[in-house]
Amino acid sequence: AVVSTQSTGVFYEADLDADSLLDIKELVLWHDKNDKLNSGAAFKIDFKKADSNNDGLVSFLEISENLMGGSFDKVFRSKYVLKNDELNRDRLLGKEAEMVDKDGIPNDAYMIQKLYKVFDVADANQDGLLTWEEFVVYSDPESYKETFDLVSRVNMANHDKNKDGKFDLREFDILHRRIVIIPELLPEEIRNPKDMFKKCDTDNDRSLSHEEFDECTKGHFAANHWEPSIIMKEVDQNNDQRLSKEEIINSFEDILESDFHWEDRDEL
Repeated sequence: AVVSTQSTGVFYEADLDADSLLDIKELVLWHDKNDKLNSGAAFKIDFKKADSNNDGLVSFLEISENLMGGSFDKVFRSKYVLKNDELNRDRLLGKEAEMVDKDGIPNDAYMIQKLYKVFDVADANQDGLLTWEEFVVYSDPESYKETFDLVSRVNMANHDKNKDGKFDLREFDILHRRIVIIPELLPEEIRNPKDMFKKCDTDNDRSLSHEEFDECTKGHFAANHWEPSIIMKEVDQNNDQRLSKEEIINSFEDILESDFHWEDRDEL
């Protein structure tokens, strides 16, 4: 009875076209709204898990060991940690590692450097430790002025294929199609990559500088669609790409038991 009541509430909020079915667009929009509401609780869980010595502060060493672990932590310690457990900041902030290795596999060293750069910007007093407030900025960099610029520069660097520091239309088109999962989330005048490019090219030189790109994309990053896609795959029993209330009720316990993401959350 409790599950049925919760599911009814989900549909009342998420079923935008009132057809008693949730398609992927409705699921993404609903999940994005709830994810924002739950992010504070999730960050608190991560902060507590990372703070292994319970001093109310989190170092990058603690983040690597307690939140990342595995190959990430092994690469981090072998490449960027000195014998006395001090960080090799010159190497972390120095020449950037390749995004993928020679076999096309994502490079942990590249990700480590990217995360540390966000950590370094979030560490407002530069003491090598994050307070709770600084950790929130580190955990949600696109939402804060201090770190948004860094994140947008990473996006630009990754898609600036000719490395000229600007986007031509072809480069921007590829990025637009990657980050804009649901065009309807954008204002109508910039749903098409060509239209968005033209609107953002304020100096009309047929290219976007970082400053133009930064202003252009601010607030328009795609909503998280990975987790809703997993939910759709697991719960859609008749494979019609829509979720009925009955399907959610039938799969409720399985989702809770099989996916750690739902622990300490109230999204369903």
